[in-house]
Amino acid sequence: METIELTTTVLPGGRLEVVDSRLHEGDSVQVLLKPMSRVVPPGDDPMDAIMDAPLPPERRSFRTSEELEAYLEEERNAWD
Repeated sequence: METIELTTTVLPGGRLEVVDSRLHEGDSVQVLLKPMSRVVPPGDDPMDAIMDAPLPPERRSFRTSEELEAYLEEERNAWD
């Protein structure tokens, strides 16, 4: 059987629904999951993901949210 690649959204309770006309009831399949974004466990502060991101040595830590925002603005402007 050919490999079928698709994208879906995790449903409540961590459930997935896969619908494809090439699959037949009773078929055995192997499912490999590749998250499309960094998974942040519930209750974790999203800022932790930003603070843990790889940064140049001179910007490895920010003492205030203002310093972080200034760095992010600088990065945004670099893409313009």
